[in-house]
This record gives sequence, structure tokens and C-alpha cells, in this order.
Amino acid sequence: MLTLLLSLLSAHAATGLTWTWRSAQPTTYRLETVIESPRGQSWVAEHNAVARSTRAMLRMEVSCVPEPSGTEQWAVSCDLTAVDIRGKALPGEEAELERILGESVALLSGKSVRLEMGRRGGIRELDLKGIDTTNSRLAAVIEQSRWMVRRAFAPLDLVLPKSGDDKGKVWRQKGSPMAFELASGRGTAGGVVLKHRVQSVEGERVQIETTGRAAVVDGATMEAGTSSMLRLTASGRSQFNTVLGVLDWAQLGTDSGYAASNLEGLSHLRPPKFSSIVSRVNAEGELLDPTPQ
Repeated sequence: MLTLLLSLLSAHAATGLTWTWRSAQPTTYRLETVIESPRGQSWVAEHNAVARSTRAMLRMEVSCVPEPSGTEQWAVSCDLTAVDIRGKALPGEEAELERILGESVALLSGKSVRLEMGRRGGIRELDLKGIDTTNSRLAAVIEQSRWMVRRAFAPLDLVLPKSGDDKGKVWRQKGSPMAFELASGRGTAGGVVLKHRVQSVEGERVQIETTGRAAVVDGATMEAGTSSMLRLTASGRSQFNTVLGVLDWAQLGTDSGYAASNLEGLSHLRPPKFSSIVSRVNAEGELLDPTPQ
């Protein structure tokens, strides 16, 4: 019985879990993120127009080229080869929201994203390149577009185990995972736990399960003289390719609720949440979708 148990445990252990970006060609991904905002998410245009959405979706295709950046990280440049943003507006704001989101699409199209990743993974920095940041009227538009892009890239924010070997054990991702970022960009997180474990191994394909939780105080509400404590949970799955040293696909989502002491919790409208999927396009042009559970 002990021998059988040990064999079952070792079947879920994996080695070679290391970001190496070995492909000779740029790595192409399709990204999709959906943000649910029951209370309404504000979107602004360059000329101060505002509209609100209860649901927004960003789809992108990116072509990524890495290069070593020091001994402890990768610099990855991802060209945005296709961009589409759509949303469901609050009643009466449909036309304005469509126009504003179209402005964000025009802003992002043809631009690039630069990622600073640790050697074990994890996105330390994400910057939009090719955008005129001297235009103060565009500042809010740039920030909301950047936040949407961060949601889309969040599944790639995966830290792998030390030395690429999980030893059949769960490992934690430290720091400030992108999964727990707030739309305001101003939040203080406490009690953050994000854990990963190998779910299955099939040749070079290693499937990983992700779970986590965090308590976040929204800094935007603190500036307004109030305080909203959110309880966030995260869950996701991914498939890492140990031959290429990149993700084949990954999905990540959050759920959220107000802490019991918050007045906002008396409303039936829940705080925002998101779900994102990243899928690699292989050398044959096939999209590697997440496998059904």
C-alpha cells in the first residue's frame, strides 16, 4: 500500500518547470479577458466623455520575443497584432461606451507591451510602448487601457518552483500577484496567499492548478473618506510546456465579496471580478485551448 501511495504522489511531480522561451520563432498568444462590474465601471474618453459598463471584454493577439535581462529576469516584448474591446453599457450609455472603447482600441492597435519577468516567472513590470504619454488629456484613457491589458496578461503571471522541480509539493507565489489587483490601481492587500500544484504530467505537458485568496482595502474609497474591504479568491489552471519553456495555455479568474463590516455589502450588487484566458498558437497555426475539466 505504501509503495502504491508513493507511486501516485510521484506521478504528479514534475521537473523542467522553467521559463526558457526556447522557440526559435516569436511566441504567439491569443488573450481574452472579461471584467464583470455589477455596480458599473467608468470609462473616459480623451475629451472628458464618460460612460459606464457592467461587462467589458478585451481580445488581443500578441507576438512575443524574449531576451535575457540580467541574471534574474527576462525582458519580453509583445507586439499587439490584433485588438478588440467591447462592453455592455448601463442603459442610455450604449453609444458613448462604444465610442470610448473604440478610442481605446485605436490607442492600443499597433503598439507593444514590455514585460519584465523573473527567471522563475511572475510579471514584475508591464508597460505599454509606442504611446504618446506627453498628452495629458490621454492620461486616463492610457491608464484604463493599461489596466485592461494587465487583466488579459494576468494568467501569464505564473511563478514556477525553485530549480524547476516541484518535488510533488505545493509551492507559493510571493509578492503582489496580478490576480488581486483592483481596477482603481490603488489598493492595499493583506493576507495574500497564492498557491500552485502540479495536477498532471503527460510528456512535456504539465498541468498546474492555482488557488488563492486575499483581503484588499480599496485605496480609491479611502481617498473618498470611506473604506471598502474586499475578500478576493482566485482560481485557475494552466499547461506548461517543458520543451519550449512557455505556457501552452492558462486560465485565471477571481470572485469577490465585501467584508461583513462594509456597508456596501448590504447591497445585492457584488464587487468586480474577472476571468482571463491565454492560448498559445503553435507552429502549425493551431490554437491550444484549455482542456475540459
